[in-house]
Amino acid sequence: MAQQSPSGPHGLTSSPQGVMEQFFTQLNNILAFIKDLGQRGIVEWNEDQNYKANARTVGSDGVLYKALQATGPSSTNAQDPTTETADPREVWEREVPAPAAEFKPLAWGQMGSNGSFITSPAPYGVDTANCRRTGTSGDYTYEIRLPGDALGDVCRAIVVPSPNIDGRMTITERNDGINVKLQHGAHTGTARTFYFVVFGVK
Repeated sequence: MAQQSPSGPHGLTSSPQGVMEQFFTQLNNILAFIKDLGQRGIVEWNEDQNYKANARTVGSDGVLYKALQATGPSSTNAQDPTTETADPREVWEREVPAPAAEFKPLAWGQMGSNGSFITSPAPYGVDTANCRRTGTSGDYTYEIRLPGDALGDVCRAIVVPSPNIDGRMTITERNDGINVKLQHGAHTGTARTFYFVVFGVK
């Protein structure tokens, strides 16, 4: 009758050959886990795994879940995220991605030659505006400001001047609005009005 190898700590066999076999088995399991993690990004839920609060896992339904509290075999609330029936959920909640920032029109209107809005049609989304002449009497700079919390980044503007502007125009886009400079030209001193639309991420 063959003699069995005595067992060491943690159930490991104490024979050199047995120790090496168990070592390579565990190493293969670890490498397989790392490979699976690399392929998935987030591993699937496992009933033998303990999870901390705010842990993420993928359910068997392919949905990403977030742990609302510690859960697993060492706790009293071991729960498969795909079968939880509590409403509202107490252990796992579906992880809903934040909506992507949307680049959209935030303000529009028509500016008059004196730096005030033309109210028909009514302007939208603008906090303040003013107009000033620069060094040359025919150069005008209009400042159009949006509310302080309106934009998450530098805005983008489309400006359409009235026909009596000769086209020499500079637009400076800021994260709180725009500057529009209508430069001296053939129509010095004439009324200068324009339409504008400001796009941005809110």
